[in-house]
Amino acid sequence: MRTDTTPADTDPDPLAAEPAPPEAEDGPPPPSSRAEALEQLGTDPAERRDSLRSDRILTRGLDRIAAPGGRITVFQGDIQVMGDLVTGGKPGGRRYAPRSTPVGPAELDDHTGCFVPPDGFDDVTATLRARHLVIVSGPRRTGRYSTALAALVHETGPEPRVSRLHGRVLGNLAWRVPQPGTGFVVVDDDNAADAITDAWLTRTAEELREAGSHLVVVTGPVRGALATATHRGTYVVEHLPPDPVEVLRARLVRAAPHWSAESLDDLVTRRELLDPLIERGTPGFAARVAERLAQGVRYDEDLAPVIAALRDADAQVVEWLSAEPDTRDLAFTLAAAVLEESTYLTVADGAVALLGRLGGTGGRALRYQRELVAEHTWIELVRPDPDEPPVVRFRHGDLRAAVLSRLYYELDGLRPKVLEWLGTLVDHLDVEVRTRAAFAAGVLAAGDFQHALHRYLLPWARAKSAVRRHSATVALNVVAAVPRHTAAVWALLEQWAATGGPRQRALPAAAATAVGGPIGDTDPDRALRVLSTVVTSGDWGLLDPVAAGARLLVERGHDREVLAALLVWTEGKSGDDTTVKALTVFVAAADVLTSARGEPLVPALLAGAADHREALALLWRRALADQEVKPLAEAALRAWVRLVGLAPEHYGALLDVLDEIAVDEHEDRVFHLLERWARESGHPAVDLHDDLLQRA
Repeated sequence: MRTDTTPADTDPDPLAAEPAPPEAEDGPPPPSSRAEALEQLGTDPAERRDSLRSDRILTRGLDRIAAPGGRITVFQGDIQVMGDLVTGGKPGGRRYAPRSTPVGPAELDDHTGCFVPPDGFDDVTATLRARHLVIVSGPRRTGRYSTALAALVHETGPEPRVSRLHGRVLGNLAWRVPQPGTGFVVVDDDNAADAITDAWLTRTAEELREAGSHLVVVTGPVRGALATATHRGTYVVEHLPPDPVEVLRARLVRAAPHWSAESLDDLVTRRELLDPLIERGTPGFAARVAERLAQGVRYDEDLAPVIAALRDADAQVVEWLSAEPDTRDLAFTLAAAVLEESTYLTVADGAVALLGRLGGTGGRALRYQRELVAEHTWIELVRPDPDEPPVVRFRHGDLRAAVLSRLYYELDGLRPKVLEWLGTLVDHLDVEVRTRAAFAAGVLAAGDFQHALHRYLLPWARAKSAVRRHSATVALNVVAAVPRHTAAVWALLEQWAATGGPRQRALPAAAATAVGGPIGDTDPDRALRVLSTVVTSGDWGLLDPVAAGARLLVERGHDREVLAALLVWTEGKSGDDTTVKALTVFVAAADVLTSARGEPLVPALLAGAADHREALALLWRRALADQEVKPLAEAALRAWVRLVGLAPEHYGALLDVLDEIAVDEHEDRVFHLLERWARESGHPAVDLHDDLLQRA
């Protein structure tokens, strides 16, 4: 019987979406019979290890980007934080008139009264003094305009006349100096400087010299004709931003002259203030912060919440995007967000692959690692393990979600290409790469669940590829971590679990795997009801995903709930399909898994055996008594016996469980097994046998 479990923010029937195109199988076909299912269950330890690794990556990712209230913050729409603290743009916020426009005393004072000279400022003033013309080249929002005005004031005296010119004068050989003895500035927001030639440089410099005037051109990275001009080295100075902390200090000294030096030092050295200043890196942001802090001091506000509000990841991304980063920067930043915590080479390779989809390198050599520290102040290379290569990480966890959401929702032309790129990553051979890519897909889906469900989540979940289906389950767990989507994801998984028929095997398999993830933490009993729906479906091809889901729930600390459900599921007649499946799920959850390095990992059921002795003993008795499950059960129990030789702290708990198993007709079976294992491998089976014999 099907109930109406359609998510509130989806179409009436999500299953009616356009089916994904056929895909090649990524492995052997799923078992279609009882015998095949029992034979194939858990035969690939690497696949089981990958499942655990994926779940741990998913959990760490959620922990890292979770807000203090325990929820993922989905960034959408316009952001207003602390008035105009987030924003800021072209000087004056207006287009420049074709004729010269005087720069008033107030504007000059605002940009030069607290000016902090950046590295290279002496080169700017020296070039301006010698040539009367200098081109200041650099990224937006790095203080180029303030540097230009400060250089003009420096060269034109205590009462400077400064005017602003339109960018159309650049490259125009017919231009003449409109006012002698004036300092001019051009802010080139339209890349007009690309048209500058050697002829314009030499003629304009001579014109300015004869008129006793000076001109500073503020532009972006050198390109076009200017990049090939022979004399560009004479006139072009690369601009470096000033230290934002020093900008803050200078502004605060001016805004609050009554502050003592000690109070000022205490404020500007606060870690929670320094971090956003360094990450944002722009002098304009530092100036706005100084203004807001000074306002707080004037009105005797508590500065702690004011400083805390600076840590606004979405505002940081908005400001970065407003500077129109180039495609190379976009590709690396998005790759870092998708693959955060991966090694540098993994992230760089991902960025290069994405860049190729976005239009190539533009002829420039890619040196992301060299540029990482210089240009990406919010991204860092860290080495959590001294024996492992460094990994790429955002300095603060909330930046990952902000970058993903803002780039995906605002740069519409990128979206189809980003989805294609994500599709290649979720099929990656490395489980860490595909899990992190699926995690990022979940963050994107949290913004518009309906769009994501039909665009990629449902096609992934219906795929023949088990790897791609698993990626869908990871993404759904991320979506479910957003409270407004939790109910919708649960309803979807319950609907998928109830989907019957061999052609619909993919969706119940995905549902069974998904509920073993973090969503199962929110309601483990509901997760087990989903598994119950799948396990009783009659399809033996679904046994493995049910076992995987139950095993993950146990590993996540829900052993009590899982054991209680398994006791109910195994109450039926021995040999019954549901009973055999449930007993097999129990054995799979109890089985010992080795790490990639070969060390055995203690199963959670063994680690918690002291708390669940009776339930474990009853399930072991039922599994050992069932003729079809018996071989799997004996192998799993033997693994427990061998493991306590390496982990003696669990010896007593195992002995208690064996003692509980060995009652009535099961006593001879337990002693027989221990005697056989003692002959094969000796200790600790010998010790367990002897200690158990003393209790008999």
